[in-house]
Amino acid sequence: MTKPKKGGTVKPTPSGPLWTKRDRVQPLSVLNVDDALLTAATVEALTGDSIPTIDRKVKAGEFPPPITHSVRDRRWVAWQVRAHLRAQAEAQGVKRPAPAGIDPFEEVALARVMHALDTPAPEKRSNGHG
Repeated sequence: MTKPKKGGTVKPTPSGPLWTKRDRVQPLSVLNVDDALLTAATVEALTGDSIPTIDRKVKAGEFPPPITHSVRDRRWVAWQVRAHLRAQAEAQGVKRPAPAGIDPFEEVALARVMHALDTPAPEKRSNGHG
């Protein structure tokens, strides 16, 4: 048998491919589920920090602690990791864009229709429901 390459890869075996641990990164869509439990490999990929660095940050209180399923299986709650990453970005001066109220194309089209009808345009809506 061949040794897996450093950093995780597929190791061919007689019973089929065997994935090494670093390849167990979840799809990024899992971040949209607030209570999703993220694997260490996913957190490592999101933060860019190695697992030992994440462990040091958890111990120092600089990163959310994981939920321990077993001795070797730890998971982080998605909303806690997102909140940590957002706080880290804001500390560096990065701001999230404000959510858009009305689609700019819809606003232009509405203004043209109101002008054609020679009536005042209604107030801007905060959402798509009148």
